[in-house]
Order: sequence, then structure tokens, then C-alpha cells
Amino acid sequence: MAGDVLTRQDAPVDALYFLCRGRANVEVSGKFVTYLEKGTFIGEIAYLTGNPATATVTVEEPSRVLAFSKMKMARVVASDEQISGIMYQLLGRDLAMKMRRTNTRRVLDDDDPTRL
Repeated sequence: MAGDVLTRQDAPVDALYFLCRGRANVEVSGKFVTYLEKGTFIGEIAYLTGNPATATVTVEEPSRVLAFSKMKMARVVASDEQISGIMYQLLGRDLAMKMRRTNTRRVLDDDDPTRL
């Protein structure tokens, strides 16, 4: 539902989420950073590192989100090398895409002469 918080910055994350449909906002320290659209993971950094969430992610509009229990995923990944490889490949690709988007936006923002 719109307004549902999937992760809270600095709080533990119990699931790895996949946004199938819809859109979610990402905030860091209370400031909007970006939005996520269908086909992206949420909570992947916390999932991979075991650390608390690096951002607060809130569903912006009615969406379809798959939630994978962190503990159940850990068992499946530990028991099947093929699934493990696929999961890490998907998470790596997702993170790389997010980094590219962030870096592109940062370059465009730096080129804006009206920005102080």
C-alpha cells in the first residue's frame, strides 16, 4: 500500500524485497535521494552485509512487492550453490545499475550552473 515503509534507516532489515510493480521513495537522513521502480531490490545492502538499513524506503503508490525472509533466503543460498550464484549475480547487477544511475545524476547535478 502507498505509505508502507519497507526499510528504515539504521534499523535491522528482516527481508529482502523485490519491487514487481509500482514505485518507492528512498530517503537518507530524512532527505529524498531517489526513487525505485519495478525490477529493483530493496534492502539488498543490509541483506549482503548484515548491517542495518542504509536508507528509509517507502512505497509511493500501490505496488506489488515480493518479500523474501532474510533467514529463509540464507538457508536456501547456503544449501544450493546454483541459487546462491544466481542471487549474488542479480543483487550485483541491481547494485551496479543503482550506482550508475546515482553517478549519472550526480554528474548532471554538477553540470547545473544554477546549483550552488
